[in-house]
Amino acid sequence: MNALTRAGLAVAVAGGLLAMAPPLAEPFVLVKLAVLGAGGALAWTGRWRRPAPRTSLDAPLAALWVVLLASAAASADRWTSLLGAYPQTFYGILPLALCAALFYASAGADDAEAGLLLDAALAAACVLSVYGVVQRVFGDPLIAMPLPDGRITSAIGSPVMLGACLAFLLPVALHRALDRGSALGRAAVGLILPALALTWARGAWLAAAAGAAAYLALSGRVKARLGARAWAALALGVLLAALAAGRLMHKGGSDALRLETYRSAAAAFAERPLLGWGPDAFLLAFRRHETDGFLRLSRLSQIVQYSAHDDLLQAAVTLGAAGLLAYLCLLAALTLALARRLARRPRPPETAALAAALGALFLQAKVNPVPPSGLLLAAVAAGLACRGERAPFGRGASRLLTAAAVAVCLGGAAVYSLYARADFLYRAGRDAVAVQPVASPPYMAGVADIKRAGALAPWELDYLSARLAVIFRVSGLAVPAQGRALLDKAVELADAAVRRHPQAPAAHELLATALALRSQRFGGAGLAEALVEIKKASALAPTFAFSLRRRMEIARALGDRAEFAAAEARYRRVTALTGQKAGWTPLLGGAAPQARTDAEKR
Repeated sequence: MNALTRAGLAVAVAGGLLAMAPPLAEPFVLVKLAVLGAGGALAWTGRWRRPAPRTSLDAPLAALWVVLLASAAASADRWTSLLGAYPQTFYGILPLALCAALFYASAGADDAEAGLLLDAALAAACVLSVYGVVQRVFGDPLIAMPLPDGRITSAIGSPVMLGACLAFLLPVALHRALDRGSALGRAAVGLILPALALTWARGAWLAAAAGAAAYLALSGRVKARLGARAWAALALGVLLAALAAGRLMHKGGSDALRLETYRSAAAAFAERPLLGWGPDAFLLAFRRHETDGFLRLSRLSQIVQYSAHDDLLQAAVTLGAAGLLAYLCLLAALTLALARRLARRPRPPETAALAAALGALFLQAKVNPVPPSGLLLAAVAAGLACRGERAPFGRGASRLLTAAAVAVCLGGAAVYSLYARADFLYRAGRDAVAVQPVASPPYMAGVADIKRAGALAPWELDYLSARLAVIFRVSGLAVPAQGRALLDKAVELADAAVRRHPQAPAAHELLATALALRSQRFGGAGLAEALVEIKKASALAPTFAFSLRRRMEIARALGDRAEFAAAEARYRRVTALTGQKAGWTPLLGGAAPQARTDAEKR
């Protein structure tokens, strides 16, 4: 591995953990993916004259990718499946492709280079941990956002997802500290532990404890010979301890919400059992199958759920039975690869740490989502665990695979850099139009920023929502001819969004709003079309009270008593479950309405 490859992998690993951009609306994930792509492109460019590595995971990975692509082709939302669900973008095709490229780049490392990669991850872990502790003690110095219930988020943006990364890195830190006597390893252990505690994430605590214990046992530092009954008793004790901790931490509601999420996921899987809803399309499945129990516990009809909080359920819902089977085969192949490596004599020094870290992340994935930062760590660890297993590809195949990897990484860097630029403009524009007087120069600059954001990322519904909200507001203040032209443009934009995202309730809601407002102000048959669209929106998200209120209003304007009664009955049922009423702006005969999408309701 040459210097360019080492630098590229270090950039990908450290940047994938630390990169953030406070001026963005989503300041964490988009920038990390852009840096991951750039680092991967550097790493693979440095490997141009080197043979591409082959591993025991090649066949199961190929099978999983066949299912991923087939599921994406049949996805409920192809843009979401390609790029990931904004703002988190967990499991889209492109983020997963970047992780696959990082896996194969890591599989070409030797022992010394593996140590460099692990040290880069630990150096980033130290920064993550210090930043998190500073957040808790002094307040966040970079982002003016309150900590959720006082739990630290660091540069990951979520206490749960930060906990996932720290739980993975703890066994690695122990290995470098105990086996290598590394000062960096000792510092990482000393910093990870308090940061992990401050996340208040039980799943991460359990995963970290299990990972540390597994490392100590696999490395031979602790001799533990327990029978099957003893292991079962230990597992039961840990489970009971976790439940007891949940009660002490007042997490009973969170646990119950997880169970309701699992029920929603099971219903979604039953509707699309073969190929699922598409990569990273869990939110669309959840909105359609949200349970009454979830509404009752969450007390919110507009809550969004991007993950099943269980990797097996996530795979089943988004990729179907075919994807779940392929994922299980990949896990089995990785387990066998780790077992073979652990059985070598002499054993590669970092094998116990890699196995323990991956095991910790596997446990974490059973109760919480694994963020992109966690996925890249898993890709690196799996690549290091599978290196040197098989003879590499020949020269021709290696050049072809290297070129493909460089193209994927450059494409990811370009796409997510563009996305990040759009997100910067979206936030700047959104903040300006929220506080500035209409038609003032700062307001018009904000409008221009929102328009540019939508032009850079036309697939993103949140950007379109912000632009339509401006159009709806300004059209009511303009002279009739200009107002009509603005609303015509709104209908055109919303109609394009429906064609691009036919299964997204927000797209139909936006089109219904534009059609109804144009009909109310300038006449025409738009109200009937608006009712059709808002009914589609509430069919795709049956428990969303805002859409039901909008549906009631349009039905009343049409004089359709039966439709109004049906929508009102559903609305009253939802609000009875949640104890809330939808905050909304009247569309017909009231103040200018506001278009709303999921990101604005979080």
